[in-house]
Amino acid sequence: MISSELDINLFERSTVEDHVSLIISRLYSNRTLRRKFNLKGSVKFENHGNTLSPDTPMEEDMQHISLSRDRRRRSPRLLAQAVRSTLQASSGSAEPAAAATSRPTRSRRPRADQFCVYNILGNAESTHSRVAAFIIEYKAPHKLTLGYIYEGLDNMDLNNVVYCRDTDSPRDFFRRLVAAVITQAFFYIVLAGLEHGYICTSEVFIFLKVPEDPTTVYYFLSIPKGDVGETTG
Repeated sequence: MISSELDINLFERSTVEDHVSLIISRLYSNRTLRRKFNLKGSVKFENHGNTLSPDTPMEEDMQHISLSRDRRRRSPRLLAQAVRSTLQASSGSAEPAAAATSRPTRSRRPRADQFCVYNILGNAESTHSRVAAFIIEYKAPHKLTLGYIYEGLDNMDLNNVVYCRDTDSPRDFFRRLVAAVITQAFFYIVLAGLEHGYICTSEVFIFLKVPEDPTTVYYFLSIPKGDVGETTG
């Protein structure tokens, strides 16, 4: 029985993350496949930003983690705009966002529950950089149930969701809950200068994408039990 984010961490480690790491390792060991998928190294899943390389090399190496050769970096202006918009939407006021601009620049190390670390090999086999590839947020299934997600996950404008009204329906509450969860993951994605991440409850995955224009977050809902069925064979 899964009753906490820690339980999800252990479950996902044994059922998903270790297998993904093994698959990427096998792909990277094959020269043809390594070139086909433009792999620069292996991947590993960590839960603390201190395992990453220092911030400056991390920002430089982020240019190399995409499978696409034409991917553009998110500009500092769009990054700052997205962070300010997130803070403003979460608080319902422009004052915290204005105050945030005068604070020292935050570290871009991920602060999410879990993140995928991409090991980029250097010129020598003994040197490599460790950068974040995407972030993961765990939510216990009793806090974010499948029913809540079905009712609350939809195309939405945060300006119409974040404010509480006396006339709010249960669906309005579910939408606000789902929006809060996505906003938290979105904030970590933007802060780390990444493009992808996902939310996991152990029975539901909500995959997120933040494009060059971060004013819209794209999502894809995946329910493995429904997508695959009771068996895979």
